Amino acid sequence: MNAVVVHLGDFSNHLQELGRGFLFTLVIGTTDTSLIPGITIAGARPELTHYTPAADAEYLVLGRCRVIPTVPMTPDGKPTPALITRAAVRLAGAGVLVVNAGVRVRPSIPVVDLQGEAGRDIRTGRAISRDVVDRVFENGLVLGENLGRVGRAS
Repeated sequence: MNAVVVHLGDFSNHLQELGRGFLFTLVIGTTDTSLIPGITIAGARPELTHYTPAADAEYLVLGRCRVIPTVPMTPDGKPTPALITRAAVRLAGAGVLVVNAGVRVRPSIPVVDLQGEAGRDIRTGRAISRDVVDRVFENGLVLGENLGRVGRAS
């Protein structure tokens, strides 16, 4: 088996070529199910999980968080994967679009809003109403169709 050697500079140039006309789209949402202790590691404590999507989005776009003073961490202190995502997006030279599908804590950056709502705890039997699901789905289709047109035009 032959090994493929890729030099970092070549890889970086390749990513930058791929990034031209590329838009990284981050869809964010929250659910009260994340408040159940031990169900997720998307925040240092369950009550912080509602801040994670907003903080990740802010970090991805700005390189810093506004809704909390630092990047989100896991309960054992590992930082958010948004650090790696930001590095990859910047290396690729891609743009970033944040889409709000329904959050408790809104990011302090411009976002496209699908007019969703944060989910309730799934133990209630209905985490989100059918009307909200339908509205977000339809709005997502409209957004996707329009983003697809922009991509074809370039």
